[in-house]
Amino acid sequence: MGYHFAYHTDIGMRESNQDSLVIKSYSKNGKKAFLAAVCDGLGGLSRGEVNSRKAAQILSNWFEGVFVPVADGTDQPEYIEEQMEMLLRTINRSLFNDNRAAGSPGGTTMSALLLWNGERFIAHIGDSRIYEIRNGEVRQLTRDHSYVAREVELGHMTEAEAKVSKKRNVLLQCLGAKPFLDEPQVGEDGEEAPAVYLLGTDGFWHYMEQDYVLECLSPEKVRPEEMKQCLVNIVKTGRDKGEKDNATAVAVLTDGKQ
Repeated sequence: MGYHFAYHTDIGMRESNQDSLVIKSYSKNGKKAFLAAVCDGLGGLSRGEVNSRKAAQILSNWFEGVFVPVADGTDQPEYIEEQMEMLLRTINRSLFNDNRAAGSPGGTTMSALLLWNGERFIAHIGDSRIYEIRNGEVRQLTRDHSYVAREVELGHMTEAEAKVSKKRNVLLQCLGAKPFLDEPQVGEDGEEAPAVYLLGTDGFWHYMEQDYVLECLSPEKVRPEEMKQCLVNIVKTGRDKGEKDNATAVAVLTDGKQ
């Protein structure tokens, strides 16, 4: 597989940038892997930044210390799924213990995408998102662990109401807030295909216009050197519409070829 990527992060109107991102790659004996993730820290003072940075560092260490040593010796997606779920639970416990020791609540979202051996894997908690742009569609691969997403699913709120709800930032689950995770979204999510994968924190996707995403980031149209500017433009549109939060995004173009 061939991979091209771009990323962009913007502090917005906040005093600090509590978002973090991870980009890692691996290639050996004809096998390639690519890992991308975004994290959005939550908590008072510096706790959000501390949580997102540590979650990103643990994920990066996992890729180099756990995934890479076994990637050349196994073709079992079930094993990678197990390792990714264990990873999320490890991050959660580590952050929870740190927050408790600091005497301050905190946490972080995480949306991670691993492309390996023709498969794609997702590890996700919170309301950051992963999209697949392919065949003229922008499809959300992750589900939001948020109050408004649950209300929409139950039929108590429309999508339009959810977008303007005062509770749209209320999370039902994140890493580090509780000692145990309830229902993380983790595991093998299908075959890798020629596509652009777009990862973003909520400050990035709140005002994202899907028509522009299709125009700018469709795999049939986009040039690798243009992807960065597409992300910058999406963030600028959000700023023009009133988005004040940190915004972070990663775009990954893959040709899907073995």
